[in-house]
Amino acid sequence: QEQVHFLRTSTVHIAIGTPARVLKLAEVGSLKLNKVKVLFFDNTVDKKERTILTLKDIQKDLWTFYENHMDKHVKANQCQVALL
Repeated sequence: QEQVHFLRTSTVHIAIGTPARVLKLAEVGSLKLNKVKVLFFDNTVDKKERTILTLKDIQKDLWTFYENHMDKHVKANQCQVALL
């Protein structure tokens, strides 16, 4: 709830989070994506050699978020998405 309140009352230009968390914040209207300049996702390989791009549940959240919330901003050169 603290993050939701902060995001609703503030403008952020950089966002970092898991695909599921960022998707949820965007869907409830807390994360104002029209002001975000760069969005980072951690694509680190874990001990089982998995990443956000290989785990099906996380992959689904990532693509749902991108298609529903980011695609238009990226195409308009308003935002960049980066994998770390």
